[in-house]
Amino acid sequence: MWVHLMRHGDAVDARASGNDESRWLTDFGRDECARTAIALRASDPRVQQIFSSPYVRARQTAEIAAKALGLLEPIGDIGALIPEGDPHEVLRQLSELGDVASVLLAGHEPSMHRIAALLTGQSSFPAFEKSEIISVECGPDRNGVVRFRAV
Repeated sequence: MWVHLMRHGDAVDARASGNDESRWLTDFGRDECARTAIALRASDPRVQQIFSSPYVRARQTAEIAAKALGLLEPIGDIGALIPEGDPHEVLRQLSELGDVASVLLAGHEPSMHRIAALLTGQSSFPAFEKSEIISVECGPDRNGVVRFRAV
């Protein structure tokens, strides 16, 4: 399975939205997301499903990625993709997908780098920049290998 991890793009400050969960992408953030998603399309056009954190900025990021990838399937929610979500829960939910060969997860820091560390079998992984995508090719032993990166 390929797992593409995408951090949300640049978003408005929490003061503008009223709370962290409601923050939306700026125009710059939307452009960043589209650019990295287009780069992913050139690398792996086979993304079959997209899942997102329930926060607005991650959901918008997932929608932009879906459009760039030409994916018509509905975007699913994984609550554990929130900033302080449990990366083990994310991997548990991924393991239930069955024969899906390629999935994109849109979320936040610090959960994105924690998921990447688990997928690659590393004790730590560098934090993601905004709109960054890291693609991990995972084997059955979960010692995945990073095969693509777009910032």
